[in-house]
Amino acid sequence: SLWPRLPQITAPLLAMAGEHDVKFAALARQLAAAVPRGSVQLVADATHACHLQQPAAVAVAIETHLDR
Repeated sequence: SLWPRLPQITAPLLAMAGEHDVKFAALARQLAAAVPRGSVQLVADATHACHLQQPAAVAVAIETHLDR
């Protein structure tokens, strides 16, 4: 497992999942919490394929993350 090494990541990290994807929303929260500059974005009204279900919201989240 590489989870113990996640605190070594120095780059900003955006972990994204659909708000209704219980498993991967939980993993996104854990991943973001493990990385010093990690953040999480749960996409509203989406499940596992949030990039297909809510493409505009995903694009905004990525653009916002990259502008930081």
